[in-house]
Amino acid sequence: MVAHPDDAKMEKLEIVGPATPAELPKPEPRPRRKRDALLGDCVKISYGAEDVKMGGMACVYTGVISNPFALIGSRIIWGETELAPLLGLQFNGETKSDTKLLASLDETLAKTVREAAHQRWQDYKTAILSPDLGKVARAEEQYRAALEWLTRESFVESGKVAVKTLKLPSLPPEDQHEFRRRHLKQYAILRTLDHPNIVKTYGLLTETEFGPVVLMEYLRGKTLSELQEGLREQSKDPRVHAKRALEVLLPIARALDYCHRHNVIHRDVKSNNIMVTKQAVKLIDFGISKDMDDPNKTMVSHKLPGTPAYAAPEYLARHEATPKLDSYGWGMTLYELLAGKPAYALQNPQNNEELRALCTSVLSPAPHPDIRQHVPLSDALAELVNGAIDKDAGKRWGMEQIFARGKEVLASKQFYRK
Repeated sequence: MVAHPDDAKMEKLEIVGPATPAELPKPEPRPRRKRDALLGDCVKISYGAEDVKMGGMACVYTGVISNPFALIGSRIIWGETELAPLLGLQFNGETKSDTKLLASLDETLAKTVREAAHQRWQDYKTAILSPDLGKVARAEEQYRAALEWLTRESFVESGKVAVKTLKLPSLPPEDQHEFRRRHLKQYAILRTLDHPNIVKTYGLLTETEFGPVVLMEYLRGKTLSELQEGLREQSKDPRVHAKRALEVLLPIARALDYCHRHNVIHRDVKSNNIMVTKQAVKLIDFGISKDMDDPNKTMVSHKLPGTPAYAAPEYLARHEATPKLDSYGWGMTLYELLAGKPAYALQNPQNNEELRALCTSVLSPAPHPDIRQHVPLSDALAELVNGAIDKDAGKRWGMEQIFARGKEVLASKQFYRK
């Protein structure tokens, strides 16, 4: 019989500051190219260890936007022509672009945008040195307005942005093109989404010493994975109290429902892709997300993108990616938080043999290990977990139902069996 958890025995998930890696080497920069006049020198990057996060195929630096007009120009060039008035431009006959596409303007229009952005920047730098205080005030107001529009105010509050780059030199040549395409696709998808629980994107720079970089919202916090690992290292019970787990994951459920309504599937929902800050919980890393209207698959050679431990049976077996795939990843994340361990022991298979063993367990007709073996959940909460991770995609709950039922459980305050 599992002992009844209470606040004294079960660790609550606390919101804390960011982890500071012991050593984060500066990646070897790509050979310098001739910089585009619009894209160059508009973001300053910090190289200190506390300013860098290393991922599997990416590095994220801390940066500061110095020239917002250049970034607005970049977005216009990459198809958002409706923004042209922000640089005093008017494209006759142009309509609002489909921002899911990364089709750039032709060179003649692009040159016009570059020149306009450069002129706005020069005008600003000249104005702030003027003895006319009224002129200085107007220039500062225009600069701040551009920043606030570009970053939807969050940059003004934090003073920083995240600069996501790819570690392309570390990849085989045949994979470099695909990862670059995936990187650009992430930007194309993220700029169509505007939700308080989804990381924001501010712009795309294509000609830098690191290759293409995406400018994103700077988040000061830790991932769910880091928080739970911290509990394990402290030799405490790694289970998270159900109330706190739902408070963290229900906003993510709402964000995923929003994505699905906008025809976007994340495809890699897991604790490592959920960031907890003092202000909010954010869904991050849309690197393998998929536009449901796009028939092309986001694949790298023969490899299936995503994390096997959070991948639904139909995805492992047939590469079938539907919104129910995100439901499964969300449910497995909740399972891990509540139980203090993943549903299957081989969460991170290190070789093909372990991967086959994990896939065999997930694809078998037997149900998942009962979460009540690890923690005595109430009927309603156990039903929520099981509904999200049902092996049958047809019976598995969608995110709208998950969010609605999760709110009911949270409001009832009935989390555990008495």
